[in-house]
Amino acid sequence: MVHGSIAEAIKAADVVTSDDAGVGGWLIYALIDPRDGRVRYVGKTRTPWARLCGHSSKRGNKNVGRPVCRWLLELNKAGHRPFMFKLEVTQDWDVAERRWIADAHRSGCDLMNVRKRSVSAMLAP
Repeated sequence: MVHGSIAEAIKAADVVTSDDAGVGGWLIYALIDPRDGRVRYVGKTRTPWARLCGHSSKRGNKNVGRPVCRWLLELNKAGHRPFMFKLEVTQDWDVAERRWIADAHRSGCDLMNVRKRSVSAMLAP
């Protein structure tokens, strides 16, 4: 899925599993809270399962203070894991990731993404 709203994409998307070691490009993904079904994070990776495990680990994680890491550690502590949905596989990850983040914001998602660029810059056409 390349274009369309994030809600439509997630309905049609595959869930990332431990079998998804590599994707042959950059995977743009969404992390969904299993407790309420809300999209909480949009990111990119070449190794989806490893990325999800990296987000969720305290050991060696220099980003452990980021909102997404704190949320994932909270989920783990409560015995939950987020759903990781495949949104798009691309070679141009920067444009695609920004487009999906902007779409999520327009759709009303309360994302935990932290980016150096402002959200308003991402929403600009």
